[in-house]
Amino acid sequence: MEKPIIILFLLFIGLNGFGQDKEKLDSLLKESLNDKEISDYHIQVFNAGKLLKNEDDNVMLSITDSLFSKNNDRKYFYFILFTKSMNGSDGFYSEALANSSYNFINNNLGDFLNYFLNSEILTEKDFDNWVQCCYGEISIVYENDIRKGMDGLMEILMMYGEKVGKNENEILEKFCNQLNLVHENLTSKK
Repeated sequence: MEKPIIILFLLFIGLNGFGQDKEKLDSLLKESLNDKEISDYHIQVFNAGKLLKNEDDNVMLSITDSLFSKNNDRKYFYFILFTKSMNGSDGFYSEALANSSYNFINNNLGDFLNYFLNSEILTEKDFDNWVQCCYGEISIVYENDIRKGMDGLMEILMMYGEKVGKNENEILEKFCNQLNLVHENLTSKK
């Protein structure tokens, strides 16, 4: 019964992020940076390329909330903002990052792939940060059996990989390989 649930899940998460090329993403980003409705704090973090401390924890956490924006014209900006906020995070914010990154991968995989394929802003370090954050959440949720949590996520990613193109599949394989490396590095130190 587990396989049909996974297949339905793959249909649910869909390919909603595909079809936006570099020029479209660049245009969306420029529009977002000029949008007066986006908070000054979000613009400052975006420009700094890292999390900036704020005396109000809720202001900082608004970055993790914005990752799940339903505004299609701002989703890319919020993805970049969230991704860059991984730099310099610690404490309570890192926990929120881990949870949000894991949920995003599970629910918005098409966007994740599209952005990492077509963004001129995202780096290898950004990709590594996503893997680290997802691993962090897996290690919390599956504390007693981290491998089980990893295998479950990787199965979903690889099944999704069967439905997408070569470039997207390479990103998924890379994510799985790096997730395994993080696990190996952390468990070999114990």
